[in-house]
Amino acid sequence: MCFCNTHRRFLVRGEDYLDYRKLLVLVVDDEPFVARVIRTVLEESGLAKVLIAQTGAEMWQVLAEAEPDLFLIDILLPDAHGAALLRKLREHGRFKHVPVIILTGVAGVENLDEYTDLAAEVVSKPVAPHVLKETVRRYAARKPSGLTAVVGRFGVHA
Repeated sequence: MCFCNTHRRFLVRGEDYLDYRKLLVLVVDDEPFVARVIRTVLEESGLAKVLIAQTGAEMWQVLAEAEPDLFLIDILLPDAHGAALLRKLREHGRFKHVPVIILTGVAGVENLDEYTDLAAEVVSKPVAPHVLKETVRRYAARKPSGLTAVVGRFGVHA
C-alpha cells in the first residue's frame, strides 16, 4: 500500500483511490452478493467508496491499511459473533468512535440490546437501496469536512 499525501492518492488492496471527499465505508458481510449490491448502491450514488471484507479476520486485514469513516457489519459471520467483534473494534483506539451500522438478516434477533452501546443503529437485510442511501447520508452529514483522514496511518487531508 502506498500513501502519498502530497498527491492525495492512496492504494488499498491494489485499488487506487483518488476521491478523498467521499465516505470510506467498510462492509463486512459473508454474503458476496449482498456486499456487492451495497457497494454498487453506495458507489453509483456517489456517497461512498466501499471496501469489502467477508470475515472478521479479513476485516482486520483491511483495517491494517484503511481507516473507514463508517462500518456496515453483518452480525452473523462465519468466524466471529457480531457483539464480540464490535467490542474488539470499540476497544481499538483507531476505531473507537467510527460509527457502526449492524446488518442483520435474522428475523426477530434476540438480545439486540447488547448492540445498542456498540453500534449506531441496526438495519434489517435485505435493505432497500433508498433506505441504505438515507442511512449512509446521515453519517456523511456528520463527517467533518476538510480535516478528516480518509484512509491510512498518515492520513489524507482535504
